[in-house]
Amino acid sequence: MNELFAIGFAAGLALAIPLGPIGIMMVNTAIDRGWRAGAAAALGAATVDTTYALATFAIGAAISALLASYASLLSILGAIVLLFLGLQILVKNVRLLSSSETLASEAKSPVSAAKTYLTFIAATAINPPTAIYFLAISPSIGALAANQPLLGAAIFALGVFVASVVWGQTLALLGTGLRKISSNRVRAILGITGAALIIALAFGLAARSI
Repeated sequence: MNELFAIGFAAGLALAIPLGPIGIMMVNTAIDRGWRAGAAAALGAATVDTTYALATFAIGAAISALLASYASLLSILGAIVLLFLGLQILVKNVRLLSSSETLASEAKSPVSAAKTYLTFIAATAINPPTAIYFLAISPSIGALAANQPLLGAAIFALGVFVASVVWGQTLALLGTGLRKISSNRVRAILGITGAALIIALAFGLAARSI
């Protein structure tokens, strides 16, 4: 069982470390609204990663068939969600770039950690590659827990959750650090760059699905 936890931890890190649209959004969220929002974003993404790990371990074949049937639709929906979030980030940071407000006055705006958590659950859940990734490795992992499949699934998913949270919190701390040392202009430029990458990824995802 220790081996399953270690494999889950390694699989979670391998999924999380490549800086895709969700990772970029986490950093931008922490830069824009502080560590609390960044931590909520990281927890939202980790929740979905863990759910997919459990589901694919238990009913991988059924999920595989479902994703194969609706792969194009899911990709288009994912592209729409990413495009919407990317445009939101872009507009907010373009306004910040042209604003004379100070960081202190901006920090007075209320932060809803729950809303951020739910937003990142939705953004991560609509991303089919996350489920496909776990489907690809589930057969070999399932063999390690043949005698206790439910316990094995739970321990593997726990490893994934811990890895995802650790990396997500690292990104949140990175964004918070940039927030503390950056001026409005620098933060806005970082936000615009991140938004442009998210929008480009959205168009790329849509193009591959058509």
